[in-house]
Amino acid sequence: MTNLTTRVITAIVMVAVLLVTLFVLPGLVATYLFAVVFLVAAWEWSGLIKGAVIGLRLIFVALLAAAAFVPLLLSVSRELAPLCVYAGIACWLAFTLTLIFNLQISGAVRGVLLGLLTLLPAWFSVVFLLGEPAGAYYFLWCVGIVAAADIGAYFIGRRFGSRKLAPSISPGKTLEGFFGGLVAASLFTSLVALIVGLNGIYFLLAGCLLAAISVIGDLWISRFKRAAGIKDSGHILPGHGGILDRIDSLLAALPLFVIVSGQMDGFVL
Repeated sequence: MTNLTTRVITAIVMVAVLLVTLFVLPGLVATYLFAVVFLVAAWEWSGLIKGAVIGLRLIFVALLAAAAFVPLLLSVSRELAPLCVYAGIACWLAFTLTLIFNLQISGAVRGVLLGLLTLLPAWFSVVFLLGEPAGAYYFLWCVGIVAAADIGAYFIGRRFGSRKLAPSISPGKTLEGFFGGLVAASLFTSLVALIVGLNGIYFLLAGCLLAAISVIGDLWISRFKRAAGIKDSGHILPGHGGILDRIDSLLAALPLFVIVSGQMDGFVL
C-alpha cells in the first residue's frame, strides 16, 4: 500500500469519525471524545518541548487536563469560553509576532506555558460551539474552511509556487500557495454563507482571515517540531503523523471562527 493510499484511507476514516461524533453521539459524549483528542495533542506537544523529561511531560498533560476537565465537570466551561476565546485570539496575535520577528521561544517552562496557551483556547471554542443549537454544523464549517485553505495552498503552490513563505520553518510553503489558500478558503466560506442565508461579502473577508491564521497555526507547530528535530508530532494517524499534525491549523482558526461567525453574539459572562 502506497503512502498516498494510506493517507487517503486515514483521511476518510477521520472524516467518518468526526461526522459520527458531531451528529450521532450525544453532546456530552462528543465533548469528552474531543477532550481525549486534546489530551493526545497535549502529550504530543510535550514531546516538542526541548529538554522535557517524562516527568515534565506528564505535568504538562495533567495541567491541561485540569484546566479542561475541571470546568467541564463543574459545568462552567461555557461560562469560561468567551474569556478563553478572546484570550486565544490575543495569544495567536502574539504568536504571529514571534514568527515574524523570529523571537526566541526556547526553555522547558516556556514550552509548557505556550502549549497551554495554544491548546486551551481551541478547546473552549469547541466546548462553546458544541453547546450551541447549530454548533456541530458551525464546527464542521470551520473544519471545511481550514481544509479549503490547505487544498488551495497545495495545488496553487505546486503549480505556481516559487517564492518561499517561511523557508527556515516550513520550506515547502510558498507565497503563491499562501494566497491560493486564502482565495480557496474565502470562496468556500462565502459560498456556504450564501447557501444558509448569511452575508456572503462579510464571510468572503472572514474566510480570508481564517485561512491566514490557520497558516500561522501550521507554522507555529512546525517551528516547535523543527526545534525538536522531528518531522511529525506523533504516529497515531497512519500516513498523517500525529494528532497535532492534523489540528495545528484548526487550533489557531477556532477562536477566531467563534467570533467572526457570530456565535458569541449576545453571550454574557
